[in-house]
Amino acid sequence: MTETEEPRFTRGSANPNTLSSGNGIQVHFKDGSSTPRIDIEYPTGHPIRREESAPLFRKKFLEGLETCFAPERRETIFAICDDRKIFEQTPVSEFMAALAV
Repeated sequence: MTETEEPRFTRGSANPNTLSSGNGIQVHFKDGSSTPRIDIEYPTGHPIRREESAPLFRKKFLEGLETCFAPERRETIFAICDDRKIFEQTPVSEFMAALAV
């Protein structure tokens, strides 16, 4: 694997007006063929893409809960995390108890 700096990505991440976190990838195979280069200036999760990212992260969070918790516990944890007011009013000890396996 070889990594090389893309100066425009470095400039974008250092610019307080954009704070981009761009990256690009291209895969070269031993037979000489390669994939097209794909550049992403603002990846999923970047604040500029918050509206589009929120449902993806919500789904990922729910899928993560499914790997560790029974349905009732998942619902409790998600209910706390899904409502900012409830989250802020939940004592830390109660939230940590819900997360304890």
